[in-house]
Amino acid sequence: MDKYLTLVIVLIIAITAIVSVYWTHQTLKQSWQSIQDKDLQIKRIEQFSSNRNQSFPIRLQAYERLVLLLERSKAGPLLNRLSEPGIPASVLHHAMVTALRAELEHNLSQQIYVGAQSWKALAEAQNATINLVNSCYRSCKEEASGLDLARLIFENEPSVEQLNQHAIALLKAEALSMMG
Repeated sequence: MDKYLTLVIVLIIAITAIVSVYWTHQTLKQSWQSIQDKDLQIKRIEQFSSNRNQSFPIRLQAYERLVLLLERSKAGPLLNRLSEPGIPASVLHHAMVTALRAELEHNLSQQIYVGAQSWKALAEAQNATINLVNSCYRSCKEEASGLDLARLIFENEPSVEQLNQHAIALLKAEALSMMG
């Protein structure tokens, strides 16, 4: 009987040892996995932070460029750049619409750096300005001068100016929130 009892005790000790080794192995395996997961998470955070630090100046420049686009698209600055003494309304109209479209096309890529709402407001302001120029030109007589067209544009600009100021305000607010 002693042999059986000894055998049972040895068997219990062996099973206990095996279970203990298995449990320890599983615990260490989980701990190691947890350490690896945390390490990966830290690396992702570092990468995100690095990317953010690198993209910050580019994003800020996009906001600056888009505000500049809106400022340059106002009637005053636009007419100062494009009008010449004695220019016919048709030539001034074409030059203004071309300049407004070119300015927007030149800055299309900037939309990836700004919010959808800001970009939409900017596009609406640009389209409203183009529509204003077109509308004023259509209401001019055929022999109208560029001065006549400019006068009409200045008279009707306040409605478009509100859209322009709204877009600028959205861009500024986004830029400020990005800066913290």
